[in-house]
Amino acid sequence: MGSSVAAFAAFARLKCKIIIPEIVAPAKIAQMKAYGALIELASGDYADAMNIAENQVRGDPESFLAGDYPWRCEGTKTVGFEIADQIDVLARSRRCDRAHRKRHPDLERVEGVQRTDDHRDH
Repeated sequence: MGSSVAAFAAFARLKCKIIIPEIVAPAKIAQMKAYGALIELASGDYADAMNIAENQVRGDPESFLAGDYPWRCEGTKTVGFEIADQIDVLARSRRCDRAHRKRHPDLERVEGVQRTDDHRDH
C-alpha cells in the first residue's frame, strides 16, 4: 500500500509522508523512498501507525489520509473464516471416510473411472 501511495503521489507531484511501523521490511521502505516519500517509523503495529497518521491529518487541513487498515482487518478476518470453513469441511470429509472404512473394512480403496471417448448416438 505504501509504495502505491508513494508512486501515485510522485506521479501527481504531491508531497508524500508515509507512517509505518518499525516492523516493515527494509526493501518495502526503500521502494517507498525511491518514489520520494518521506518515511516516519512508528513504534508498535499498523494500528498504532494509523492512529498517528489520523492525528496528524486532523491538525493539517492540507493533508489527505490514504490507507486501508480498517478494511484490511476485515479482509484478514474473512480469510480466517474461509480457512476455518475449509478445515471444517476437510474434517467432516475425513470423518465420513473413517465411517465408510468401518462399514467396509475389506475394501482397500475406491477408484473412479471417467470415460475419455465420446459414444453419443447420432
